[in-house]
Amino acid sequence: MSTLAAVAHDDDWLAWPLRPLRSYRGSPLALGAAIIVGYALLAALWYLAVGAFESPPAGFEANLGLDLLYAVTLGYSPVALLYVRRGTERELARLAPVLGSPVEATRRQVFAASPWAFWIGIAVALSLFGADLWIGWASGTIDASAGMWAWFILRELVCDVAFMSVVAWLVAVATRMSQLAPAPERIRLLATAELSPFAQHGVRLALFTLLYWAIWVPSIFFMGEGIARPIAAILASGMVFSGISLWLPTRAIRANVHAAKQTELAQVRRSIEQARSAALDASRGDSDAAATRLTGLLAYEQRIADVSESLIDARTLGRVAIYLLIPLASWIGGALVERVVDAALE
Repeated sequence: MSTLAAVAHDDDWLAWPLRPLRSYRGSPLALGAAIIVGYALLAALWYLAVGAFESPPAGFEANLGLDLLYAVTLGYSPVALLYVRRGTERELARLAPVLGSPVEATRRQVFAASPWAFWIGIAVALSLFGADLWIGWASGTIDASAGMWAWFILRELVCDVAFMSVVAWLVAVATRMSQLAPAPERIRLLATAELSPFAQHGVRLALFTLLYWAIWVPSIFFMGEGIARPIAAILASGMVFSGISLWLPTRAIRANVHAAKQTELAQVRRSIEQARSAALDASRGDSDAAATRLTGLLAYEQRIADVSESLIDARTLGRVAIYLLIPLASWIGGALVERVVDAALE
């Protein structure tokens, strides 16, 4: 019984606000859509209760725009979590022959609960919550009525905690993926394609984090001018984090591939020096064989030197370039929506 409890504890990788998703096997998109609809209904009922539709407070239109973004963010969070989880499980299955350990064991290791990630996520969420309160007050997106302030505080707190809980979990999983990297002596430099799941995990993580920030790019267009710069700074920080997301799961395997390359190159260069000496020594009877061997060693040296330490091929690099267009598309979409709204109001 104690063994089963220990296994259950090890597998409790979502010991945070989104724990029910641990056993969810349905459609992530359907779940996200349901959360967005639920948020919209709750917001509408709240505004009806406080009379916001009858007597709109100052900045109510901007507040409705923020509600839309928060609804999408809240609905997107479990979608990102579930897709990354399922993708990670496939990557662990592909890495099983390389790691030489059962998939279930590595799954427990990667998905185990992480107290440090939980508390860091909560700390960042509370910091973001404080920044949101300041932005809301400084931009005048809500008035001083108790009902509107209560909704604002509830919305910011719940969404920030849910959002940062997912981000903290993604970071914890990426860190543990990196820790699975095989030692340099176990890396086959002529078969580094088998290590591609590490890079694929980073690409997937970068995609979902870029989508997070892209959701919020349109907020710049309906916030006050004095608030645009702080929001732009937050979004820029998010873009930097997306770059870190690409690097995080691969940092250990990159270092190990580099170490394996240096070891192999040192060995082959010693062999090259020996073959060179033998080929140039006319007094030896095997100089022709040594020259032939030298040619092969030089070709092998070049092949080892060409092994990519990043594990990112041209196709993967192209995908990353396309992903970088997502925030730009969101920016253009936000600008077009702003023009349409302004034209309708005029």
